[in-house]
Amino acid sequence: MVRDETQEARRSAGSFSALLHRLSKSLLFQLSTPSHLLQQFVIMDQVKDLLSQPAFVFKCINIVVGAAMITGAVFQFIWHSFSSIIIGVYAVLFGATVLGLELYNLPSNYQAILYRYAGFLYSFVGRGVFYILVGVLITGSSPFLYAFGTAVGVVGLAYIVLEFVNKFDLPPSMVPPDYEGDVESHPVFSAGQ
Repeated sequence: MVRDETQEARRSAGSFSALLHRLSKSLLFQLSTPSHLLQQFVIMDQVKDLLSQPAFVFKCINIVVGAAMITGAVFQFIWHSFSSIIIGVYAVLFGATVLGLELYNLPSNYQAILYRYAGFLYSFVGRGVFYILVGVLITGSSPFLYAFGTAVGVVGLAYIVLEFVNKFDLPPSMVPPDYEGDVESHPVFSAGQ
């Protein structure tokens, strides 16, 4: 009786391995067809082209940071203390501002207002310090909040380093508008000067 069970188990294991072998051969045949390989190379070239454009990479990073700010704010609302609700409201506003700068072309009058009152968003060091402060603000008692706050803070540190490296131009969302207003509204610090 035991002998019949072991033979049956060997037969089923053998048929399963044979099935896996046939599946892997057909999958390799499908992946090795020229049209499929050509399509993969075209997609990879498009991805490489996009990643070689720093403006696109900065836009993606800023969108992820804005989403992390808003997600951190949502986690702040979960704890229902007065301070966490206030922090959540600020984090939503800051995240919406970052997402708005990246996703929408603001009219020139709104850009001038934003540049006048939040000129720090138009330089790497200003945005870096802003990201660090918001990252510290949303860091809380949850592992999720630590993760989102740390991610935002690390991007902020990277932006501060980029100010001094001078290898990349400012992305389009960080280029200051042509504004002839008060001298006080211009960024205080720029390493490129």
